[in-house]
Amino acid sequence: MKFREDGLLEWEGQYEEGKKVGEWIEYWPFRNRRHYVYQYPESAYDEPFEPYLLREYNRNNSLIYEKDKLDKRAQERNR
Repeated sequence: MKFREDGLLEWEGQYEEGKKVGEWIEYWPFRNRRHYVYQYPESAYDEPFEPYLLREYNRNNSLIYEKDKLDKRAQERNR
């Protein structure tokens, strides 16, 4: 976990053998609400691959993007 100076979460995730693994969550800078969820390899020993955006949440904590399932990001920008 990484915290901001005000004590709120900035990032949360796990390392294995010094490498990011699994899901990593980036939080909005208020109320510890999720903003982005990125997918990294499941194991430090997996073949290297580029992390990708798995889910995105708006400021109200509503899901606006889920890989291969949902994409409401354009609607959010037009608000």
